[in-house]
Amino acid sequence: MSGLRIEMLAENSYSQAFQALRARLEESIESLTNLAYGHNMLDMAIPKIKATYSLDVETIRALERTSRRWRVSKSEVLRRAIHAVDKGGYPAFEDDALVALNELQQSLGLSDDAASRWQESAGNERYAYSERRLSEKA
Repeated sequence: MSGLRIEMLAENSYSQAFQALRARLEESIESLTNLAYGHNMLDMAIPKIKATYSLDVETIRALERTSRRWRVSKSEVLRRAIHAVDKGGYPAFEDDALVALNELQQSLGLSDDAASRWQESAGNERYAYSERRLSEKA
């Protein structure tokens, strides 16, 4: 009796393993079919461009963790992050030099009119220097 029971358990294990293997095989075939034929139908409304980027190991690990946490593809994580930054959702990503320049300009308290006059004066000065330099070469 125990031999028969062991045989039945083994048979059930093989059956479950076979079913799991078959399901994976069917998914693979479906994926390949979509790549070969279905991509034209499935992706027509959303054109996609494949691109390759080099990322450091720490960034890749963060991308993979976020992908698992959100339960979406790594491509979807990147899409969401890029859209959020593009919409201005992350001011911390601003260039530090640009932030420093903006703070400096605001601290001067220049009016728009005074800033325009300075810009014109600086442009004229650069132009005069280039004229002098060009005439010296001739």
